[in-house]
Amino acid sequence: DWRVRAAATGVLKQRATEEEIAQLLLALERDHHNFSVLSGALQVLASAHHEVTSSLVALLKSPDANVRMHAAQALGALGDPAGGGGLLDALADEDTNVRFHAIEALGRLQAPDAVAGLQHVAEEGDFFLAFPAIDALARIDDAAVVPALMALAERDDLRPAVVDALAALGDEDCVRLLTTLIDDGRGDVAQVSSALVRIARRYEETFGA
Repeated sequence: DWRVRAAATGVLKQRATEEEIAQLLLALERDHHNFSVLSGALQVLASAHHEVTSSLVALLKSPDANVRMHAAQALGALGDPAGGGGLLDALADEDTNVRFHAIEALGRLQAPDAVAGLQHVAEEGDFFLAFPAIDALARIDDAAVVPALMALAERDDLRPAVVDALAALGDEDCVRLLTTLIDDGRGDVAQVSSALVRIARRYEETFGA
């Protein structure tokens, strides 16, 4: 009964014991194919006032790709910077879905150490991974990646993500590129205009310029 599961999840989120947390970690590894178990366990682990990060990082080494994927997802939801190292290693995972969730988790953690790795993923050209990598870079807010993002604007499939990232990170050096995207019809006018407005506002609010 979904109502019983929801009530149990709510109680555990408030006062799960160390033993119950350990059981949830085992459930995540053992019953990850059961969506009801998986959903409830992830909710509790993401809100737990216990040290579960190291256990989730350990699950990133599981031989089962689904376990690794859900561990990455849980680490992102947990928001503990200590999980960043394990997630960085997961960027090289053999399973694409694991890499995808590791990328998203690093973006949610806003992990500065992940910038180089995420930039490499974005530049590799795999759309499924490059798109979330660009979004993660925008979340981390490191302007050093702007030149690399500008180069990626040449790719039609990545251009929307790049424009949004430049809106968050870009400076006056991006303006010529953005206006050119409008002039030659390669960029969505509303999206590019919004990016230009965000850059202008950032300059006004930050520098009074």
